[in-house]
Amino acid sequence: MSVLLNTSPTRKAKIRRVKVCGPKKVSKSRRATYRVRILVKGNTPATGVRLKVRGKGIRSNKRVGKIGAGKTRKVKVAFRPKRLGKIRVKFQVASSNADGKTLKRWIRIKRW
Repeated sequence: MSVLLNTSPTRKAKIRRVKVCGPKKVSKSRRATYRVRILVKGNTPATGVRLKVRGKGIRSNKRVGKIGAGKTRKVKVAFRPKRLGKIRVKFQVASSNADGKTLKRWIRIKRW
């Protein structure tokens, strides 16, 4: 008796790396712009990719779309902080067919 096995590789996308570049100090109610680089590994493109930025007094969403396998996408995201002090900001990358990745950064919100 012979057994036929499915030997085709599984098709999967993985969000491998998220890198954030931007200011460490920001004035309150002033626009802060950050550059986020998203790297996708695997053998299929990541679809429905979106970037969320969350923190105390900070909220921003950005649709990135489709990122090819083995490709890097650079995204600019801007927000205006509403509270003073040292705040931990989460940059969350999620996709409809790949796992997500979260990166946390501390930023200081100044009065002016």
